[in-house]
Parts: sequence; structure tokens; C-alpha cells
Amino acid sequence: MMDRYPALRFIVRFGHAGAPVVALLAGVFAWHLARDDLGPYAAVVALAVFALTYLLARAFVEIVIILTEMLVPR
Repeated sequence: MMDRYPALRFIVRFGHAGAPVVALLAGVFAWHLARDDLGPYAAVVALAVFALTYLLARAFVEIVIILTEMLVPR
């Protein structure tokens, strides 16, 4: 059944490892954008963006896992 949903299968397989990677990329990008204007406070912004992005990415992965458990009968 999961053959019909390759994107969901990918997220279920690599989502837990991919969430921190996506969050790290978002944090680095936020730091890069804020470093000239905020100086050392850009690190605080980057950490906040990292934390929020990680929380959202993990929530997304958990929702996809719940959906796939309902789609695929055991």
C-alpha cells in the first residue's frame, strides 16, 4: 500500500533524521541574514529559529506517521 505514497514513505523513513538537518539549515540561514544587522544577537535569533523549525518539523513528521498508520492496515 505504501508504494502508492512514495513521499510519505520517504518522510516516515528519513523524517526523524531530517528534522534536525532542516532546522539547522534554517538556523544557519537566519544567522546569515541577521548577522550584519544584529551582530552577536544574531546567534539568539538563529537559536530561536532553529528551535521553532525543529518543533514544526518534528510535528510534521509525527502527523505523517499517524496518517500512514491509518492508511496501511496491519
